[in-house]
Amino acid sequence: MGTDVFDCPICSTPLSPPIFQCSLGHFVCSACHDKLPGTDRACSMCSRPVLDRCHGVECIVGSVLLPCSYALHGCTAAILYHQKGEHEKVCLHAPCFCPENGSGFASTTEALLGRFTAKHDWPITAFKYYEPFDVPVKADVHILHGSGEEVEKDNDSDLFLLHIGYPDAPLHSVSLVRVQAHAQEYGVGCSVGFSWFMGQYQVATLDFIRTSSLSNGLPKCSFCIVPEVRRGGGGPVMLSVTIGINTEEDEEDDNKEGDDDDSHVKVGENKEEDEASHKAD
Repeated sequence: MGTDVFDCPICSTPLSPPIFQCSLGHFVCSACHDKLPGTDRACSMCSRPVLDRCHGVECIVGSVLLPCSYALHGCTAAILYHQKGEHEKVCLHAPCFCPENGSGFASTTEALLGRFTAKHDWPITAFKYYEPFDVPVKADVHILHGSGEEVEKDNDSDLFLLHIGYPDAPLHSVSLVRVQAHAQEYGVGCSVGFSWFMGQYQVATLDFIRTSSLSNGLPKCSFCIVPEVRRGGGGPVMLSVTIGINTEEDEEDDNKEGDDDDSHVKVGENKEEDEASHKAD
């Protein structure tokens, strides 16, 4: 017997108490029951009144246990069918994925970090929160591995992928994603600064870095464009990146796979300053 027999026929969500039925035994969840037409709550399938609780089905759905979908990744929980979706939204064993096409690799961020460095040979930069670090402008995926020493956060989640795209004319697009199966209670933002020519310094900021499990590959969420070399033959451009933890809760969660919303991007600022006040590139 398939578990779909325990789903509401109207909204298709798992049935949970209270459950209502008509005289012909058609079930409906509480939320849909309240929306049925008329004072008698006419059944959507037979138009008979839906007035009675179905305690027998409530007992059944309260005893149907299923394994977590992430059992292969270490979760041993047995979950009530109607609670399975909520459990898996926060399950600590939910995996992240290798974004390369056809890879199929899924595991913890710690295991992904090893795969990224060994299998793909992507450059890696270790950083500390709130301390600037340099990344060269080179078309590739750059691994950023954060240290949680200065904040009481879960170090296993401190994995970011900085993607510098292949050049469009002389410029590269830059995107940054936080690799995590679930959004956390705290947000992470960043600023990226660079100098293109003498006396110029530009800063782009993200209030909240997108969170993704990478199940659909790297999200397309570029927030700035940068040159590869400085004007006048001044050498390669270096990005000065600073990542910090926000104390405000991110109300618009960026863990939606495949969503290209850039609503958390702040427009970069051009600052005409003495270049001596910045690190020479």
